[in-house]
Amino acid sequence: MARITVKISKSYNVHIGHSLIKSLRVYLSNLNLGKKVVLVTSHSLNNLHSNKLEKELEALGLEVKKYLISDGDISKNISEYFNLINFLSNSKITKSDTIIGFGGSSVIELAGFCAATYHRGINFISIPTSLASMIENSVGGKTGLNLVGIKDLIGVYFYPLVVLCDLDFLETLPEEEWENGLVSLIKYAILIGDDFFDILMQDDYKKYIDKLIEDVVAYKREIVEIDENNLWESHILDLGNIFAKAIMTLSENSIPYGKALAMGINKIAYVSYKSAGLQKRDYNKIINLLEKYNLRLSLPFSLNLIVDTIKNDNNIYNNSFDIALINKIGRCFVEKVPVDRLDEFFV
Repeated sequence: MARITVKISKSYNVHIGHSLIKSLRVYLSNLNLGKKVVLVTSHSLNNLHSNKLEKELEALGLEVKKYLISDGDISKNISEYFNLINFLSNSKITKSDTIIGFGGSSVIELAGFCAATYHRGINFISIPTSLASMIENSVGGKTGLNLVGIKDLIGVYFYPLVVLCDLDFLETLPEEEWENGLVSLIKYAILIGDDFFDILMQDDYKKYIDKLIEDVVAYKREIVEIDENNLWESHILDLGNIFAKAIMTLSENSIPYGKALAMGINKIAYVSYKSAGLQKRDYNKIINLLEKYNLRLSLPFSLNLIVDTIKNDNNIYNNSFDIALINKIGRCFVEKVPVDRLDEFFV
């Protein structure tokens, strides 16, 4: 079991291990959670796991309210947000009470956004249950909603009291969710390099999953502690995301995050090879790793259409984008690209 402390303006611990929910008292008993907790989770997780968590929370003397949402990114919308806010109000949730996000990335980000905005901020606990959410949502405090066809158009940074990554939940993870998480691991293999990349080149990366998740969380912790406000260094964590978000937006979320990210990483690797100093040997290693897992790499829409969609991305600042590129495996950097240069930059 690992405990990684994220030391920022509001420090918190990320616990990674097995049977964490069975030992919930150990991680929550010293926190002031109020009298009520609202457990936000998906319908599928509710059927599989939420009753166990609910009983553990009740054993701590907490009154548990449960709010269920649909699986997937489709739930990160303004209507679901208003419904959840109404539920909190009707349940008489006060500023001293707590929201728990229990599920994948969409659940964590919706619950976190509600916690950040209800009563101008109430307690929030994050319990990610998918591989992708353990990797992408454990550090950094990103929350967000999709609006007017643009992914994550609304969002704030809001930090939890604690994050619990109980690896037992991975035992019931559907194969598609393993793929989503795998592509996130590939992204971090490129960022971290060394043994991390080599493990993914082996035939059974799952037997190293505890170490891989711990390494990602520790790596992200280092970056976020340097750049808590996401001004520069933290943008390398978005490697490939600029394409992934555009592809998901154009597909109306019919293409899941993992598949879209694989296409984005492939495109960024090519741009890095052509213009950012990535050597052919490392470029080929990245492509071989993506192909090893039979990931689709070709873009499902025209490059012009994707770039036009990118121009509406929420990361535009001073009429330019900070785009993560690859110098070599284990060394990435951020380049500022003006909006009017995007078309030629991605050719």
